[in-house]
Amino acid sequence: MTARGWIKTGGVALVMAAAAVMSAGPASAADWTVNPGEGYVNVDLDHVETSVLANTAIPDWIDRTTTPEHQFVDPAWYSTSVPYQGPDGRWYSGSTFAQLWREAAAQPAGAVSLWLTDPAQYSGIIVQLRQY
Repeated sequence: MTARGWIKTGGVALVMAAAAVMSAGPASAADWTVNPGEGYVNVDLDHVETSVLANTAIPDWIDRTTTPEHQFVDPAWYSTSVPYQGPDGRWYSGSTFAQLWREAAAQPAGAVSLWLTDPAQYSGIIVQLRQY
């Protein structure tokens, strides 16, 4: 897939997440940051939003449309993900986006942050997930 295809894929994922979060109405606490100069868009989800979206197809869809080489994950202290070093020397998570997302949702106050990043500025990384 071309860089343009990856960007479209990540953009669609963020739009889907945005639509789901916005459907929560005024109670939604999602915090959006758009920073074209730094090459990213991100949304911080609270625990309720993380849990609701974990039970949708969005996390699985992200896994199906991106590869570990184009993903970055930052597991929280409670994560059971075991990192491994790939043949390219980079470190990867032993868990998928969906597993990490659902793991965060299962924690009493677990949450995630999703990022769509410019691969030219982030060493080929298109999407990022951070657990909190």
